[in-house]
Amino acid sequence: GGFVIGVVADVQRDTAVVAGTFAAGATTDVIFQDASSIATGHGGGNARTSIPKGVVVKVGDPVFAPSLGGRPVGIVGKVEDVAASAEQKIYISLPVNLGAVRFVYIVPGS
Repeated sequence: GGFVIGVVADVQRDTAVVAGTFAAGATTDVIFQDASSIATGHGGGNARTSIPKGVVVKVGDPVFAPSLGGRPVGIVGKVEDVAASAEQKIYISLPVNLGAVRFVYIVPGS
């Protein structure tokens, strides 16, 4: 269980720096049921992306990242139809408050 919040970017003797999955400007490949896209982080555990209008996505649906072992990285927080476009805008968020996270589980990379 749980959600990927980031990737260890630097390790020191007693600390580690984690690069947030949805840090401002960070990009992550994501999958919504049958569609793939690239989500752009906006900080605070939030990201945005666009997918074709034909893909059915609902608020609360999980969002997975193939590059992170297919693990969940967030949930759909809002789906916005863009009238003059063949795409819909998807707002993604972590279902936890990052400021309240005290412990994390570290998964060894490949």
